[in-house]
Amino acid sequence: MPVNIANAEASPLAGEYIQRRYGVIAGGLHLLLPQGVSAELLHDQELTRILLAPPALRGVANVRGTLLPVFDLAKLIAAPASTDEQVLMLGNHPDALGLLVQGFPLPLSGLQTLTNAQVPTLLQPYLRSAWQQQEQHWFDIDLLQLFRDLAALKTHQE
Repeated sequence: MPVNIANAEASPLAGEYIQRRYGVIAGGLHLLLPQGVSAELLHDQELTRILLAPPALRGVANVRGTLLPVFDLAKLIAAPASTDEQVLMLGNHPDALGLLVQGFPLPLSGLQTLTNAQVPTLLQPYLRSAWQQQEQHWFDIDLLQLFRDLAALKTHQE
C-alpha cells in the first residue's frame, strides 16, 4: 500500500524545516520529494521500452494492472547513468509518474534555505526552492510538472 512520505511543516524559525522531509538521489541530483504527494518505491520493477520515445522516458511499468510512465532524470540532464536504480512512483493513478532513483528515500531535517542554487538549465523553470543540510544541497523541483510538460511537448511535436 502506498505511504505518503513527503510531508513536512514549516518551522516557526525563518528558513528552516524542523519536521521531516524526504529526499532521493536521481540523475546525480539530490531532490526533495514533493510535499503532499504519495510516493511508493517499487522494487525490481521491469520496464518496457516505448518505440520512438524520447531518451528521458525509459519506458512503462505495469503497476497493479496500470501502466506507469518511468522517467530517467540522468538522461534528461545528460548526467552519468547509475547502475543501482529503482522506480519511485509519485502521485496516484491515473496521473502517477515514475522516476528512476538511486537508493532509498532519505529522511531529512534541519534544512537551511539556500539562495544561490545551481541546477541544470533545463530544470531552472521548475525549481521551487533549494535547501542545504550540512554541506549537501537539496532541490525542491516540480518533477510532476516537468514530466507533464515533456509529455505534452512530445505530443505536440508529432
